[in-house]
Amino acid sequence: MHIAIDARIINSSTGTYVERLVHYLQEVDTVNRYSILVPTKDLDYFTPTNPNFTVIAADFPNYSFAEQTKFKKFLEELSPDLVHFCMPQQPLGYKGAHVTTVHDLTLLQTYNSDKNWLVFHAKQLVGRYVFKKIGKTSRHILTPTQFTKNEYAAFAHIPEKKVTVTYEAADVFIDKLEPYDHPFKEFIMYVGQQSDYKNIRRLGDAHQKLLRDHPDLGLILVGKKTPSHLRNEEYFTKKGYRNIVFTDFITNEQRDWLFTKCSAYVFSLADGGVWAARA
Repeated sequence: MHIAIDARIINSSTGTYVERLVHYLQEVDTVNRYSILVPTKDLDYFTPTNPNFTVIAADFPNYSFAEQTKFKKFLEELSPDLVHFCMPQQPLGYKGAHVTTVHDLTLLQTYNSDKNWLVFHAKQLVGRYVFKKIGKTSRHILTPTQFTKNEYAAFAHIPEKKVTVTYEAADVFIDKLEPYDHPFKEFIMYVGQQSDYKNIRRLGDAHQKLLRDHPDLGLILVGKKTPSHLRNEEYFTKKGYRNIVFTDFITNEQRDWLFTKCSAYVFSLADGGVWAARA
C-alpha cells in the first residue's frame, strides 16, 4: 500500500504526536510505502532511515482555501491508497480513503487570546463544521483518550465503534539528559502553552498558598515565551509572587531532566481545574 501521512503540524507541540508516529512506524513497517507530507520549512525536521519513507513538501496552511482546493488536488495527484490526517483540518472534498486523528475539542470550546478575536472565532465556526464533517467522511477516527472518544462521538453523532483510542506514549531520553540551572531544591513544574484556558494564573495562585507550609518550593513553567507567557509573568510580578521561573525555550534534554527532578508535574484543565502527578 501507498500511505500518505499529513504531517503539516510536525514542528509544533501537537506535532510531537506525528513525529513519534512516523519515527516508530519506520521501525516496524518495511513493506508499505509512506509519503510524509510537511511544509517546506520542515523538510529536514524528520529524516527517514527506512527507504520506504519519503518526505514531501506540502505548503497548504491549516483552515485555508488552499487546503480545501490545492491540497485536495495535490492528494489526488499523489494518489495514495490511504491518507492519515493527523489533525481534523483537511480538504473536505477529498474522496480517497482516509482516517483522522482528533486530539480533543479544545478549538471548539475555548478562546485563545493570543489570536485575533475575529479570526479565531471565524475559524471556530468553520472548525465546528469540519469536526462534524470528518466524522462522516473518515473511514475511522483515532483519539488519544477515552474521554475524547466519547465527547467526539457524541458531538459528531457517529457510533463509538467508529472511534479507536490510541494512547500517546511519553518519550523521555534518560541517557541524554541536560541539567537546567534553577534556584530550587524542590519544585513543581508545568510544560506547555499558557493560553487563557490553561489557567496558569490559578496555578500560580495555588503555588503561592503552598508557600505558607513549603516556603522554599519552586514553580517552574516550561515553554517558549509567547504573549500569553509574558502576560502571566507580568501578572505574577505585579502580585508580588515569588519562587516562580519562566524558562522560555529550553531543549528537550533540559525539559526531560526537569521531569526527573520535579516533586510533581502539574497540568491544567480547560474547565478551570488543576491536576498534579507525582514525579
